[in-house]
Amino acid sequence: MGGNLTDQTDRAMRDPLTRNTYQEISGGYGFALACTLVAFLVRWSLDAYLNDDFPYATFILASISTAVYCRVPASLITVGLGCFLSNWFFVHPRYELSLARLLDQVGIAIYLTVCLSTIGVIQTWRWAWRKTEVMTKDLHRQIT
Repeated sequence: MGGNLTDQTDRAMRDPLTRNTYQEISGGYGFALACTLVAFLVRWSLDAYLNDDFPYATFILASISTAVYCRVPASLITVGLGCFLSNWFFVHPRYELSLARLLDQVGIAIYLTVCLSTIGVIQTWRWAWRKTEVMTKDLHRQIT
């Protein structure tokens, strides 16, 4: 019924939302920090081309990847750090926490909306997948 370890590993590798990996067991805080750092470094390297435009773009990708591979608190840490780092380093005036322009306010509102809704959808998907697995196991148990 539970299958051997190879079967369980094959099943886990097919679907990243049901993996029982180190990131999921530990909450994935290290993974969240690493994703945020990579997003920051990529955005910083593109700063000569982007200037003050798209300050949150790379941090959205970091939030999505953290939401897929980690739990909610780690995902929220990525969103918060991305919000702080992008505001401090890439929003005009730089090296200040301010949202003086309407464009900056709209940008951060879109960033937070996209990130939080993505986290919600992915976590709901993960919950539904696990619930379906439990129901399938119960049904299999009843049949056999």
